[in-house]
Amino acid sequence: MKTKIFSIVLLGLLAFTGQAQDKYGATEEQQIKCKEALSVYRTYRDQKQYDDAYIHWKKACAECPPIVTERLYSDGAKFIKHKIKKEKGTDREQVLIDSLLLMHDLRMEHFGSTEKKPDNKCDIMGMKATDLVKYRVDEYPVAYEWYAEAVGCLKEKSRASYIKNYYQLMFNLYATAKNDTTKNMLRQKLLLEYLQLQKYADYGVANSEKEKTKEGFISCKQHLDDFFI
Repeated sequence: MKTKIFSIVLLGLLAFTGQAQDKYGATEEQQIKCKEALSVYRTYRDQKQYDDAYIHWKKACAECPPIVTERLYSDGAKFIKHKIKKEKGTDREQVLIDSLLLMHDLRMEHFGSTEKKPDNKCDIMGMKATDLVKYRVDEYPVAYEWYAEAVGCLKEKSRASYIKNYYQLMFNLYATAKNDTTKNMLRQKLLLEYLQLQKYADYGVANSEKEKTKEGFISCKQHLDDFFI
């Protein structure tokens, strides 16, 4: 009986070890190449040499499985934003913006729910909305829908910026509505959402551990008041 139990435990440990190895690749060679690629781009990242980090980050993307680490996508977004800044006004800028939005999609696909953040997908959706409205302001109706999804999911756990931007874009849609039906619907939603969003902001003020985060929610509350009035 003891031998049987030991065998079951051993198989479980082997399975766990196999899963850990699969994170870096199916074979030992793949695992070595992946770890090396990750190490090189991170070295440049930590030195804030983002142009070189971007080159080696792309190699890591090619060498590593997509589930290797969530930082592959958050770092990728950082590097791409750096490239967008340098390519501003060029044809390549729009291609890079598409790549940035794709980073968010891939991050949601592979890390939509984690042990520490079960609702991680909702938070990433808010990040995606923030980048869209930053780089393609004319597409704010789409960003509004993404913010609505993020805030609707996160509720009181929403970031102050998500709450503020969601309400502001709702107001923008109301102000630019072409027909009375849409305008009245959005006006009613502005009235109803104000109360709920203020509750979320109040929760943020009361539960923020960092002073800067708390100040963000205080500013958010004032922002909501301004648009409501």
